[in-house]
Amino acid sequence: MSGHTIEPHPIGHGISPAGTPAADQIRDRFVSDLLAVMGAPEFLWIAQKGDTTTSTELSNNTDTITWDATVASRLGGLGSGMKQNFDASDDEGDSPDSDDHSFGDSTVDVPMTVFALVEADDATPAADATIISKWNEDTDGELREWRFLLSGTNGYPRFEQYDDTNNGYIGREDQTALTADTWTMVSATSNGAGTSAGINVQVNAVALDDADSASGTYVAMNNTTAVLSIGHNLSAASSPVAEGFWDGDMACIGIARKALSIEELWIIKSLFNSYYDLSL
Repeated sequence: MSGHTIEPHPIGHGISPAGTPAADQIRDRFVSDLLAVMGAPEFLWIAQKGDTTTSTELSNNTDTITWDATVASRLGGLGSGMKQNFDASDDEGDSPDSDDHSFGDSTVDVPMTVFALVEADDATPAADATIISKWNEDTDGELREWRFLLSGTNGYPRFEQYDDTNNGYIGREDQTALTADTWTMVSATSNGAGTSAGINVQVNAVALDDADSASGTYVAMNNTTAVLSIGHNLSAASSPVAEGFWDGDMACIGIARKALSIEELWIIKSLFNSYYDLSL
């Protein structure tokens, strides 16, 4: 298993509701194991009881996420953890620009992984439904790096990397929509080679990408000043506004500075099953 010996800690009999001392201990083990599997974590957000207008992600970077409004009423229990609802119209969060979230320097890319535990209310949204992105389409000067989403109309899980210097992009997608109202682990890995062939999209830790999503000339992502956006991206306008909203629930999003193996993604799926009481 790629040298990893981490196995999910058993939760024991029954589920400890979030916010209890027992659940806090389980959460701490879950986060510790998850960070260890990620290897080079740059961002780890989990919905947590007590979140309001801001959250702090759990990697060593401790980046702040600022939500559009308090999320207190949007939180609900999921196993020993929590989930957060997004309403497809204005629910979203942003974390300030940081080199921690950039994986190219206009010349070369470095490997990366993004993964998320999501439940889509609409598996075939009319417009793109963004999970997480560093993507600002500002018509006064685009600041696009990468994005992970369900594509509009068909709901395909898709990951794209953009080269703002050459106005080209690479990517891959799984041309099967997710099942609505069903918890799913979606992930994408990039080996940093600068080609669509170096990108893979996985669903429940199984590689299922079967088509490119690419156009134009691509060399590498630029390191821009775009913010990291959860549940949306920023629109093509001279004063960009949020669009591409997520419709449904999310419980966890992680970003690592390495291309995780299928074995490592499988361990993450097992951790999700244990902590959130799921059967992915």
